[in-house]
Amino acid sequence: MSRARTSVVVGPDGVSCLIEELDRAGYEVWLPAIRDGSVVSRRFRPGDDLPVGYVSEQSPGSYRLARTDDRSRFGWAVGPQPWKPLLHPPDVTTMTMTMTQPASDAPVSVTVATKEGKPLALFGLRPCDLAAVDKLDHVLLECPPSAEPTYRSRRDDAFIVVVNCGVPAATCFCSSVDTGPHVDDRSDRHDVEITELTGPTSSTEPDYVIDSISERGDELLAVVIAA
Repeated sequence: MSRARTSVVVGPDGVSCLIEELDRAGYEVWLPAIRDGSVVSRRFRPGDDLPVGYVSEQSPGSYRLARTDDRSRFGWAVGPQPWKPLLHPPDVTTMTMTMTQPASDAPVSVTVATKEGKPLALFGLRPCDLAAVDKLDHVLLECPPSAEPTYRSRRDDAFIVVVNCGVPAATCFCSSVDTGPHVDDRSDRHDVEITELTGPTSSTEPDYVIDSISERGDELLAVVIAA
Protein backbone atom coordinates (compact mmCIF):
# COMPACT_ATOMS: atom_id res chain seq x y z
CA MET A 1 0.00 0.00 0.00
CA SER A 2 1.45 3.38 -1.01
CA ARG A 3 2.08 5.99 1.66
CA ALA A 4 0.06 9.20 1.91
CA ARG A 5 1.52 12.10 -0.02
CA THR A 6 2.14 15.62 1.20
CA SER A 7 1.47 18.23 -1.49
CA VAL A 8 1.99 21.96 -1.85
CA VAL A 9 1.53 24.45 -4.70
CA VAL A 10 4.36 26.95 -5.14
CA GLY A 11 5.63 29.45 -7.68
CA PRO A 12 9.05 29.44 -9.38
CA ASP A 13 10.69 30.71 -6.18
CA GLY A 14 9.51 27.58 -4.38
CA VAL A 15 11.14 25.37 -6.99
CA SER A 16 14.38 27.37 -6.69
CA CYS A 17 14.16 27.02 -2.91
CA LEU A 18 13.89 23.24 -3.27
CA ILE A 19 17.04 23.11 -5.42
CA GLU A 20 18.98 25.40 -3.11
CA GLU A 21 17.93 23.44 -0.04
CA LEU A 22 19.22 20.22 -1.61
CA ASP A 23 22.53 21.98 -2.16
CA ARG A 24 22.60 23.26 1.43
CA ALA A 25 21.75 19.77 2.70
CA GLY A 26 25.02 18.50 1.25
CA TYR A 27 23.88 16.90 -1.99
CA GLU A 28 25.70 17.13 -5.31
CA VAL A 29 22.77 18.51 -7.29
CA TRP A 30 22.35 17.86 -11.01
CA LEU A 31 19.60 19.60 -12.96
CA PRO A 32 18.53 20.37 -16.55
CA ALA A 33 20.50 22.95 -18.49
CA ILE A 34 20.83 24.05 -22.11
CA ARG A 35 24.11 23.20 -23.83
CA ASP A 36 24.98 22.86 -27.52
CA GLY A 37 21.34 23.20 -28.51
CA SER A 38 19.93 20.44 -26.32
CA VAL A 39 18.74 19.76 -22.79
CA VAL A 40 21.43 18.08 -20.71
CA SER A 41 22.10 17.60 -17.01
CA ARG A 42 24.62 19.90 -15.34
CA ARG A 43 25.94 20.15 -11.82
CA PHE A 44 24.25 22.96 -9.92
CA ARG A 45 26.22 26.01 -8.89
CA PRO A 46 24.87 28.75 -6.62
CA GLY A 47 23.07 31.29 -8.79
CA ASP A 48 22.07 28.76 -11.46
CA ASP A 49 18.44 28.57 -12.49
CA LEU A 50 16.36 26.30 -14.68
CA PRO A 51 16.06 27.19 -18.38
CA VAL A 52 12.94 29.26 -19.13
CA GLY A 53 10.94 29.35 -22.36
CA TYR A 54 12.24 26.37 -24.34
CA VAL A 55 10.36 23.70 -26.27
CA SER A 56 11.79 20.69 -28.06
CA GLU A 57 10.83 19.83 -31.61
CA GLN A 58 11.41 16.14 -32.20
CA SER A 59 10.75 13.88 -35.15
CA PRO A 60 12.43 10.72 -36.49
CA GLY A 61 16.15 11.51 -36.71
CA SER A 62 15.68 15.14 -35.64
CA TYR A 63 15.95 17.07 -32.36
CA ARG A 64 15.88 20.84 -32.02
CA LEU A 65 15.27 23.29 -29.19
CA ALA A 66 13.32 26.45 -29.88
CA ARG A 67 12.72 29.56 -27.77
CA THR A 68 9.20 30.62 -26.89
CA ASP A 69 7.66 33.60 -25.12
CA ASP A 70 6.21 31.58 -22.25
CA ARG A 71 7.66 31.19 -18.75
CA SER A 72 7.66 27.40 -18.60
CA ARG A 73 10.71 25.70 -17.15
CA PHE A 74 9.76 22.20 -18.30
CA GLY A 75 8.15 22.82 -21.68
CA TRP A 76 10.50 20.40 -23.42
CA ALA A 77 10.16 16.65 -23.81
CA VAL A 78 12.83 14.32 -22.47
CA GLY A 79 16.31 15.24 -23.73
CA PRO A 80 18.93 13.09 -25.47
CA GLN A 81 21.15 12.58 -22.41
CA PRO A 82 20.38 9.74 -19.96
CA TRP A 83 20.92 10.01 -16.20
CA LYS A 84 22.46 6.53 -15.96
CA PRO A 85 26.15 7.62 -16.00
CA LEU A 86 25.64 9.51 -12.75
CA LEU A 87 24.24 6.47 -10.94
CA HIS A 88 26.28 3.84 -12.79
CA PRO A 89 29.46 5.52 -14.12
CA PRO A 90 31.32 3.82 -17.00
CA ASP A 91 34.56 3.77 -15.00
CA VAL A 92 35.26 3.81 -11.30
CA THR A 93 38.37 3.29 -9.17
CA THR A 94 37.94 0.27 -6.90
CA MET A 95 41.52 -0.03 -5.68
CA THR A 96 45.06 1.19 -6.31
CA MET A 97 48.18 -0.99 -6.30
CA THR A 98 51.57 0.60 -5.70
CA MET A 99 55.02 -0.94 -6.05
CA THR A 100 57.61 1.11 -4.15
CA GLN A 101 60.63 -0.59 -5.77
CA PRO A 102 61.23 -1.66 -9.38
CA ALA A 103 62.27 -5.22 -8.48
CA SER A 104 59.86 -7.91 -9.58
CA ASP A 105 59.68 -9.36 -6.07
CA ALA A 106 59.16 -5.99 -4.35
CA PRO A 107 56.13 -5.75 -2.10
CA VAL A 108 52.97 -4.25 -3.51
CA SER A 109 50.69 -2.11 -1.39
CA VAL A 110 47.00 -2.27 -2.11
CA THR A 111 44.56 0.47 -1.16
CA VAL A 112 40.86 -0.17 -1.49
CA ALA A 113 38.99 2.92 -2.66
CA THR A 114 36.61 4.48 -0.18
CA LYS A 115 33.40 6.28 -0.97
CA GLU A 116 34.14 9.81 -2.12
CA GLY A 117 32.13 12.94 -2.71
CA LYS A 118 28.64 14.00 -1.81
CA PRO A 119 25.42 12.01 -2.27
CA LEU A 120 23.64 12.75 -5.53
CA ALA A 121 20.45 14.75 -5.98
CA LEU A 122 19.05 14.24 -9.48
CA PHE A 123 16.54 16.99 -10.27
CA GLY A 124 14.34 16.91 -13.36
CA LEU A 125 14.05 13.27 -14.35
CA ARG A 126 10.99 12.51 -16.46
CA PRO A 127 8.72 9.51 -15.81
CA CYS A 128 10.47 7.52 -18.55
CA ASP A 129 13.83 8.31 -16.90
CA LEU A 130 12.42 7.01 -13.61
CA ALA A 131 11.26 3.85 -15.38
CA ALA A 132 14.84 3.37 -16.59
CA VAL A 133 16.11 3.75 -13.01
CA ASP A 134 13.55 1.14 -11.96
CA LYS A 135 15.07 -1.30 -14.47
CA LEU A 136 18.59 -0.53 -13.22
CA ASP A 137 17.43 -1.14 -9.65
CA HIS A 138 15.99 -4.51 -10.65
CA VAL A 139 19.07 -5.67 -12.56
CA LEU A 140 21.81 -4.22 -10.36
CA LEU A 141 20.21 -4.41 -6.89
CA GLU A 142 17.52 -7.07 -6.85
CA CYS A 143 18.79 -9.85 -9.11
CA PRO A 144 20.88 -12.56 -7.42
CA PRO A 145 23.51 -13.40 -6.41
CA SER A 146 24.29 -9.93 -5.00
CA ALA A 147 23.86 -6.22 -5.60
CA GLU A 148 26.41 -4.27 -7.63
CA PRO A 149 28.30 -2.35 -4.89
CA THR A 150 29.09 0.88 -6.74
CA TYR A 151 25.53 1.30 -7.97
CA ARG A 152 24.11 0.46 -4.54
CA SER A 153 26.36 3.03 -2.86
CA ARG A 154 25.26 5.80 -5.22
CA ARG A 155 21.63 4.75 -5.50
CA ASP A 156 20.92 4.32 -1.78
CA ASP A 157 21.95 7.90 -1.04
CA ALA A 158 20.51 9.50 -4.20
CA PHE A 159 17.64 11.98 -3.87
CA ILE A 160 15.46 11.84 -7.00
CA VAL A 161 13.10 14.59 -8.15
CA VAL A 162 10.82 13.68 -11.06
CA VAL A 163 8.93 16.20 -13.21
CA ASN A 164 5.78 14.98 -14.93
CA CYS A 165 5.84 15.54 -18.67
CA GLY A 166 3.24 17.98 -20.01
CA VAL A 167 4.48 18.06 -23.61
CA PRO A 168 5.58 14.61 -24.79
CA ALA A 169 7.07 14.57 -28.28
CA ALA A 170 5.62 12.76 -31.27
CA THR A 171 8.51 10.30 -31.07
CA CYS A 172 8.01 9.47 -27.36
CA PHE A 173 6.88 5.95 -26.51
CA CYS A 174 5.72 6.46 -22.91
CA SER A 175 2.11 5.47 -23.53
CA SER A 176 3.00 2.31 -25.47
CA VAL A 177 5.30 0.99 -22.73
CA ASP A 178 3.39 2.48 -19.77
CA THR A 179 6.12 4.85 -18.53
CA GLY A 180 4.29 8.16 -18.58
CA PRO A 181 3.77 10.93 -19.36
CA HIS A 182 2.94 11.00 -15.63
CA VAL A 183 4.48 8.89 -12.89
CA ASP A 184 2.47 5.86 -11.88
CA ASP A 185 0.88 6.58 -8.50
CA ARG A 186 2.19 3.23 -7.27
CA SER A 187 5.83 4.19 -7.89
CA ASP A 188 8.01 4.88 -4.86
CA ARG A 189 11.44 4.91 -6.48
CA HIS A 190 11.70 8.70 -6.15
CA ASP A 191 11.50 11.27 -3.36
CA VAL A 192 9.68 14.26 -4.84
CA GLU A 193 7.37 14.69 -7.82
CA ILE A 194 6.64 18.00 -9.56
CA THR A 195 3.85 18.94 -11.95
CA GLU A 196 4.09 22.25 -13.82
CA LEU A 197 0.82 24.15 -14.27
CA THR A 198 1.12 26.72 -17.05
CA GLY A 199 -0.60 30.07 -16.65
CA PRO A 200 -3.51 31.50 -18.69
CA THR A 201 -1.12 33.64 -20.76
CA SER A 202 2.39 33.06 -22.03
CA SER A 203 3.78 35.80 -19.78
CA THR A 204 2.25 34.33 -16.60
CA GLU A 205 4.61 32.47 -14.33
CA PRO A 206 3.56 28.82 -13.88
CA ASP A 207 2.58 27.21 -10.61
CA TYR A 208 4.14 23.96 -9.47
CA VAL A 209 2.49 21.13 -7.55
CA ILE A 210 5.16 19.46 -5.42
CA ASP A 211 4.38 16.04 -3.95
CA SER A 212 6.62 14.31 -1.43
CA ILE A 213 6.90 10.57 -2.01
CA SER A 214 9.38 9.57 0.72
CA GLU A 215 10.25 10.60 4.26
CA ARG A 216 13.22 12.52 2.88
CA GLY A 217 10.80 14.26 0.55
CA ASP A 218 8.61 15.20 3.53
CA GLU A 219 11.58 16.79 5.26
CA LEU A 220 12.59 18.79 2.20
CA LEU A 221 9.05 19.91 1.47
CA ALA A 222 8.66 21.13 5.06
CA VAL A 223 11.61 23.45 4.50
CA VAL A 224 10.12 24.76 1.24
CA ILE A 225 6.76 25.41 2.92
CA ALA A 226 8.44 27.26 5.80
CA ALA A 227 10.58 29.43 3.50
